Amino acid sequence: MKGKVNLLIIGTQKAGTTSLFYYLNQHPDIYFSEVKEVIYFSNDEHYKRGEKYYHSFFPKLKGQKVIASSYVHMLPNPKCPQRVKEYNPEMKFIVMLRDPMKRATSAYNYAIKNNWENQNNSLVDAFNKEPERLAAGSPNYDLTYFYNGLYFKHLTHWFEFFPKENFLLLKDSDLRTNPKQILSRIFDFLAIDKNVEIDASKNYNEAVEVRSKYLQSLLITDNKIIIKTLRTILPRSAKLFVLTKFLPWLRELNVTKISNPNESQSVVVSTDLMLHYFEEDSEKLNQKLNINFKNGATN
Repeated sequence: MKGKVNLLIIGTQKAGTTSLFYYLNQHPDIYFSEVKEVIYFSNDEHYKRGEKYYHSFFPKLKGQKVIASSYVHMLPNPKCPQRVKEYNPEMKFIVMLRDPMKRATSAYNYAIKNNWENQNNSLVDAFNKEPERLAAGSPNYDLTYFYNGLYFKHLTHWFEFFPKENFLLLKDSDLRTNPKQILSRIFDFLAIDKNVEIDASKNYNEAVEVRSKYLQSLLITDNKIIIKTLRTILPRSAKLFVLTKFLPWLRELNVTKISNPNESQSVVVSTDLMLHYFEEDSEKLNQKLNINFKNGATN
């Protein structure tokens, strides 16, 4: 591959990153990896395979100015900033943010639906289990619903490796209500043509119900068993087809859209302790980076 990836969407889960991916993918100056979620920088096994392996996810690059990939759990992963710095010290980042309590609740519901979280664990149980989960050698960030929402803490670590001007921080609510304005800001940030017509009418983060939780838990793109099996029996081109086309197609077949998501969500109860967990971090996020989820304000 000529050139290097120069844009990463590093987070956060359940904050509109899927919609953003499909919107940006319409711009002729942007080329995204064939796999939406590339876990290269966050996964030790993948990272050890080197840049050539990472670049194999960009087989159709044709000289676009912006080469991009995404993984929503890069933001909280402490290994990622240095690895990205060593790969491309000029990297730019887009970070989609959402009210941390709402994001935690949504991520918990999502994990329950996909059979990642024990069905007997309430949100309170998950909150209490989080220190133990974080103490694991390689935490599963799909299950650290609260820690992932300490945005200022995680961004501060990234700022140790990259200047703040390399980051564009956005809120999911702004993308939903003013997609054209947000896309214009992004195109300015990337120094590419702002006059490209983007269809932002579709919401790609619609609520869904999973028909088979067991099947859905097997079909995640970074399933280690599936990846290892594909690597053993298939050539790279065929493996890429399975990861980018076949598995997403199966996942799509295994879900149905929810007509009234509020009635279909798992019942969760937040506590004062949970809300207090985010208080200091959110205050710093507001004071230092001017992002406030209370009144919708952001620069």
